[in-house]
Amino acid sequence: MTRRHRDRCRAGLDGTAIADAILRAGNPTTAWNRTPHQAAPLISKGAIHAAAIEDAVRT
Repeated sequence: MTRRHRDRCRAGLDGTAIADAILRAGNPTTAWNRTPHQAAPLISKGAIHAAAIEDAVRT
């Protein structure tokens, strides 16, 4: 089965928990937050870093 790319644009409390679950399930995920250090925990777990919201929705 092909894994679909999942985007999570908000890396706040709720968004981080959801994106973390998506990553643990083995799905590619893009993380963005207007405060970049907030996305760092997801990036360290394998999420793709989006520098801007536009980049997050394009991937």
